[in-house]
This record gives sequence, structure tokens and C-alpha cells, in this order.
Amino acid sequence: METTVTVIDLLKQLAVAIPLILVATQTITAAIHGAFHIKSDNLNHAISWIVAVLSGLGFVAFNKLDFGLPTAWNYVLGGVAGLITGGTANGWYDWPLVKKIIDAITDLFGGNKRTKKIYITTEEAIKQCNKGKNSVIPSEFLSVFPNNFGINLCAVKGFDIETTSDNQYKTIRIDFLPTKEE
Repeated sequence: METTVTVIDLLKQLAVAIPLILVATQTITAAIHGAFHIKSDNLNHAISWIVAVLSGLGFVAFNKLDFGLPTAWNYVLGGVAGLITGGTANGWYDWPLVKKIIDAITDLFGGNKRTKKIYITTEEAIKQCNKGKNSVIPSEFLSVFPNNFGINLCAVKGFDIETTSDNQYKTIRIDFLPTKEE
């Protein structure tokens, strides 16, 4: 049965439906994951998508979501609403392609601080500091390890460092040398 639905009516329906589909998706998916102890991320994502689409279709089936179209199209749009909500529940940014697109858009506006990853050995860092060059690792940084952490730099093979475009440290991984057995 077709009904006339105004844009305001549709927005009101979606304002109720989308959050409820999202909550239903997260709740039902968490219950399934907990009950069956599913470890696979891909399977967990697939379950979330299926639950979200079924929730969207459920809203149409129980006359809670009416787009003012013939019944078949209401179900199609209900499924699409569930699909979009499933993407929200799963996190769109988890998809590599979506991440690339979002990063490209934010780069256009200069909003994304790119990170730079480097690996430098302790020996090379000390050489650069002693030569007075602008080292990737400033001498103050190197002095923190023995002075503040009690780590002997002789036991450190190198540093895996990730910095932002404005040279702030994002992550630092210390690569230790294996201990020699006597």
C-alpha cells in the first residue's frame, strides 16, 4: 500500500530507525560473538552486516519505516539503510579502500597529519649526534633511556619511530639486542 510521505516524515522515521538499527546490530552481534566465541574478524564483520540488513528489513516489515514507495522498494531502501548502518557499526574506516578515500579527501584540505616511519640503529643515532648533524633522534632523546629508564644503550639495537608531519613522536619501539648466554 502506497502512502504519501513528506521529507520531514521520512527524516523523523530515519532519526528513530537508524539509531535503533545500530543498537540492535551491536547488541545482537555482541551476543552472537559471545555465545559462539568467534575469533575471526572477517566473520564478525559479516555477522554485523547481516544483522544490520535484517534489522533494516525488519523495520520495513513491521511498518516502522515507510519511504512512501511501493512495498518492494521500501524493502530495498530498508536493506540499504541497514547496510549503511552496518557500515557505521563495523566502522567504515576499517576498510582499506574507504581509508584511502577518506585520507585523500582530508589531504585536500590539509587536515590529515601524515606520519613518517623510520628505523635507525643506536650506533647510527649516536654517530649523527656526535657529528652535530640534525639527527632523527636528538641527543636529548637518547639521554632519556639511560638517565630516566635505566636502559643501557649498549643493549639497544635500534629504534622504530613514527612521527607526525610536525615532528611529534607518535610511537617509539625499542629493539633490544638478544642477551648472550654464558
